[in-house]
Amino acid sequence: MYEPAAAVLPDAEVAVLLEQTIAALPGPIRDVFVLSRFGGLSNVEIAQRCNLSVKRVEARLTEARRRCAALMQD
Repeated sequence: MYEPAAAVLPDAEVAVLLEQTIAALPGPIRDVFVLSRFGGLSNVEIAQRCNLSVKRVEARLTEARRRCAALMQD
């Protein structure tokens, strides 16, 4: 059975891996992801703050999740 890398690492190592993964995201994608996940902003609030459409925010969040999942599995 396959276990993702994060499932077998201690919490501190997972935190470091997550931080590195987020830092590796391209700036515009990272900004939207951080505002959503750690800033607690809604997609509408992010769109207003970043001068983007809500659809663009959704697309960037989808891309951020895809890239994070891929990087976390490596």
